[in-house]
Amino acid sequence: MRDKSIRIQISEYAGEITGKQLKQTAILRHGRSGRKKLAKDIGHMRRDPFGFTSFQVFALAGEKVVGFAYFCQDESDAAQWYYGDLAVRERHRRKGIATAIVEKGICAIKEKNAAKLFTHIDDGDEVSFAFHQEMLFVPSERKEQINGFIVTGRTIYERAL
Repeated sequence: MRDKSIRIQISEYAGEITGKQLKQTAILRHGRSGRKKLAKDIGHMRRDPFGFTSFQVFALAGEKVVGFAYFCQDESDAAQWYYGDLAVRERHRRKGIATAIVEKGICAIKEKNAAKLFTHIDDGDEVSFAFHQEMLFVPSERKEQINGFIVTGRTIYERAL
């Protein structure tokens, strides 16, 4: 990562992240979509959002959230993991932050004996396809949903660990 002032932090429970940071993350993930939507998203991040093993990875510039992704274990196979909602604030892009977020998550799941990491990419998102290919992800043969995440209009990519 080129910007040494950015730190990458894993959060396994919401108490490690302030309410202000959760609000920044909700806006980063979904835009400013109304108070009720933001409150619901913040509430979702405060508790275990998936009901099974998961964690969130934040990129922080001081106390400001500039990047985010979540990682969760496949409820049907503990050696398989999924990550999603990778987002980096526009002015912080092209600085290696997304790579650092994904690499931090990969290191953490390897410690949990993960063998494979999956993600969904929206069809036609060439920037994301290129990023994931650089990160050694390949199109997956898997067609079924991962923990109920919808795959319609998306391509599943995977990376062996």
